Amino acid sequence: RISRVVINPIDSTLWVGTRGGGVGVYDGRNLVSVNSDDGLQSDVINSIAMGADRVWVGSSSGVSQVSIVPDLTGKYSVSNFDRSIGIVSN
Repeated sequence: RISRVVINPIDSTLWVGTRGGGVGVYDGRNLVSVNSDDGLQSDVINSIAMGADRVWVGSSSGVSQVSIVPDLTGKYSVSNFDRSIGIVSN
């Protein structure tokens, strides 16, 4: 199930949050999945916000920051923010 959709205004990629599959990134030709195996806090996505050079992904387990551009292997880097770094609540 799709929970959120955001379009990157720079390159028109479509970022789709799901209720169990993480985030899908569609560039018009390819669909790449970013999920808990890649470092997301959870595969159940509640919110997505587009930043200048990263995408913020919210779940009940915390907030993940995903690079807006994949690396040479096609993977997106993920950093997480949760109670372990001092945020009051996940």
